[in-house]
Amino acid sequence: MIVKDMKMEDFYEVQNPTPKEAFMVLLTNYYNIDNIRALDIADTAVDLFRLDRDGTIPLDWEMFLKNQA
Repeated sequence: MIVKDMKMEDFYEVQNPTPKEAFMVLLTNYYNIDNIRALDIADTAVDLFRLDRDGTIPLDWEMFLKNQA
């Protein structure tokens, strides 16, 4: 499929990336880190900051950060 064949309906089912996936895109594109290292870095960040597996902030961290503002 090329761009001129696409319609607006083709974009309705596109899902937003998770924060972990967005972080991996940042690492690979901005810092030129290969995919395997970007995955390791993202997994380490998830473990280090005790994030949910998809990289979102758990509720208790979110409440903590709101109280700090």
